[in-house]
Amino acid sequence: DPRYDINNKAVNVVYAFMGYARRLLQQYRPERVVFVFDAHGENFRHQLYPEYKSHRDPMPEDLAGQIDHIKEAIQILGIPVMEQPDVEADDCIASLAKVLAKDNHEVYIFSRDKDLMQLINDQTFMVDEKKQLVIDRQVVFEKYGIERQIKTSFGRTVSMAKGAYLVIEHTEALHVVDVNSGNRSNKEKNQEDTALEVNLISASEIARQLRLRDMGGIIVVDFIDMNNAENRKKLFNHLREEMQDDKAKHKILPPSKFGLIQITRQRVRPERNIETKEENPNGVEGSEIEAPIKVIQKINQDLERIFKKDYNKVTLNTHPFIAAFLTKGVLSVRFKWLLDHKKWVKVQPRDAYTYLEYHFVDQNGKEIK
Repeated sequence: DPRYDINNKAVNVVYAFMGYARRLLQQYRPERVVFVFDAHGENFRHQLYPEYKSHRDPMPEDLAGQIDHIKEAIQILGIPVMEQPDVEADDCIASLAKVLAKDNHEVYIFSRDKDLMQLINDQTFMVDEKKQLVIDRQVVFEKYGIERQIKTSFGRTVSMAKGAYLVIEHTEALHVVDVNSGNRSNKEKNQEDTALEVNLISASEIARQLRLRDMGGIIVVDFIDMNNAENRKKLFNHLREEMQDDKAKHKILPPSKFGLIQITRQRVRPERNIETKEENPNGVEGSEIEAPIKVIQKINQDLERIFKKDYNKVTLNTHPFIAAFLTKGVLSVRFKWLLDHKKWVKVQPRDAYTYLEYHFVDQNGKEIK
């Protein structure tokens, strides 16, 4: 029985692992290969955080007893085994990958640890053995929607929670950030509470955007007006707290009675200016439109707002390309709406619409605004 040795000790994991290693070597034929293991005992992460991985169940005894045999079997094949005291295997893998990629070697990582995907670049890849898939930068971008996140984060408008959004404009003299509450159903006690809530959400996002884009110079933020001086003070203190992690030298002036806050910030690197617009597919020469991936996000936000108003039958009129994207497949975007809101949305293609144009109408054909 290959699951036990002559002393009746379990070796099933050794047997399975060596089969995996042999298949790997035969299929990919690497020039160099190394197997990396976690060292025994705790590592430096436990010194930083004593509760590190304390929620995980311990390794089964029959598996733990076979790890050393696996290492011995690998070394018999002439393959080096790496384990560094006080350091986890993924830290060793990251160090190896960066050093080898820097020397222009292609690096292929065989692991199910998704955290290692952050190492992927033009010379470092991961391999999904189960799917027989080499995971490169493009696969990561598509799987996790990174391109959409980049275009959303660096666009002129930045969406936030509860339908609120920012509009960021750049001029030669300064940057202007306009805070908008959006079309939302107000469950707060009054307009002042609504303004405070949106302003606090916006302050956190503005602090993030300043770091993300590394915006420098003078930044003027037009928050929603608040009459209560205590609320203006609360907003000012919240913005200062959110910007405490900003390493760039900056100064924040208290808000005026009109809701304006002026920030001066010293840039630490060239400002991030990523082009988020694309060529207009409607044939208008030289014109540009917002990236199509952003319109889906806007539709989702508008639909969430509409359903809060208790509309039962809703129809979405949109360009045929957008309509096809929303309805394609069994697990379509529209089906996800049904799961989230328990309401069916009719999607109606309209040939006369421009590419990013859409409108919601009720059961009487009246537009919902």
